[in-house]
Amino acid sequence: MKVDVVYTWVDGGNPHYWDLLRQYSTEKPDLNPERFRDSYQMMRYSLRSLAQFGASWIGRIFVV
Repeated sequence: MKVDVVYTWVDGGNPHYWDLLRQYSTEKPDLNPERFRDSYQMMRYSLRSLAQFGASWIGRIFVV
């Protein structure tokens, strides 16, 4: 059986997203910009490791 991999991604530079986040956030940490930065390029390295180590149990990869 194969398992699909799903990465969730948010464009922290989108001002409309920040307006929506401010409207629905309930706690101060919700507005921390570090939540939406990938300064260490973690997604890149994570995707690369999936490709490099060829996990045979992975079906499809989605970035949402």
